Amino acid sequence: MKVGVTIWFQNMADMQERAMDGVKDRPMPRSDFDCLQDEFALCDLVEPLGFDKLWTIEHHCSPYGMTVTPAQIFSYMAGRTSRIGFGSMVMVLPWNDPIRLAGEISLLDNMLAGRELSIGVGRGAAPQEFAAFRTDYAESRERMLEILEILRLALSREFFSFDGHHYQIPETSIRPQPYTADLTRNMLMAWSSPETRDLAAQSGCAPLFNNFSNWDGVKSSTEEFNAVRRSHGWDEVVGTVAGPIFVSRDKEKVEQAREWVKMTYDTSIWHYGLFNQPSIRALLEGKEGAELEATVEAIRSASLKVGAFGTPEEVLETLQGAQEATGFGELICQMSYGMMPVEWAKESMTLFSEEVLPTLKAIDTGNTHSTPFAQVEASRRTAAAHVAATA
Repeated sequence: MKVGVTIWFQNMADMQERAMDGVKDRPMPRSDFDCLQDEFALCDLVEPLGFDKLWTIEHHCSPYGMTVTPAQIFSYMAGRTSRIGFGSMVMVLPWNDPIRLAGEISLLDNMLAGRELSIGVGRGAAPQEFAAFRTDYAESRERMLEILEILRLALSREFFSFDGHHYQIPETSIRPQPYTADLTRNMLMAWSSPETRDLAAQSGCAPLFNNFSNWDGVKSSTEEFNAVRRSHGWDEVVGTVAGPIFVSRDKEKVEQAREWVKMTYDTSIWHYGLFNQPSIRALLEGKEGAELEATVEAIRSASLKVGAFGTPEEVLETLQGAQEATGFGELICQMSYGMMPVEWAKESMTLFSEEVLPTLKAIDTGNTHSTPFAQVEASRRTAAAHVAATA
């Protein structure tokens, strides 16, 4: 099994002291530059510690995530490494121009010269980011699917055109052409609703679980995902999953790390406006005082269910059990979160690499690749012919 590390490039001090309270009249408690330097120091450990891949997210306009363009971060780190692959979790398609994004991906693929590039894509959800990009969230699912189509055309054909509802592209070409023979085998999609999950399965992308609440959900969603794939005659796939990890023999450090996961979840609540979602509001409705506080704490504590914390033996047992139960095929470890000092994160990564990573990498897993776009198109033609024959 492949095991990677994700770095989010957050300024958590600024999140806690200014952003979440809407404070704008005080200086930053810690500079973005200093935060980036700490995160890049962790990136520099991914290859020498034996991990397979470096992953990152796409976020804009707040200290919640200062990645901006995953391809730019990967280009920088590709020049500092020689072996590891890279993966996005995710590139938010409605925020991007499809031609520019396809060109960035292809250029990066040439820089990597055969190292694996996993192209995780998604719809996005944060209201302030959609507002900043002047993009209507109500159109986001349609835009995501159109841009996905354009990306796969651009990365699999020398010349292509597209005529959609939101995007019309005359015949053009992406240069440089991709180095990898077929990057459309490396495309994953994340989702936060059953509707988008089914669209992801129908698209031929592989499943990416970076927004899930429990391991049972990974198992059931994978089964439902593959049911859709089977209806198209495609092979089953196993998911790539991401979660927080902390490894230490110091129990106090482990408990502090768990609190920092909940702190990070608090920032997600703020960033995505999760307490405005109907499902969360229903849990809180009618509750006051201690009962309300207990319910909120239960919601925060649920974020710990998808992580692994403790001694190397405990973390390995947790992850092996989750893999056996769900069959996931690739693991993405979030090694830094909350107000965790960079030295704690380095110690945790090192101990994980020494006493957990070798066993995980020895696990045989199923297929994690997406269906090649040429096969997706062939399935569409077959379905269209069947409809025409039975009309």
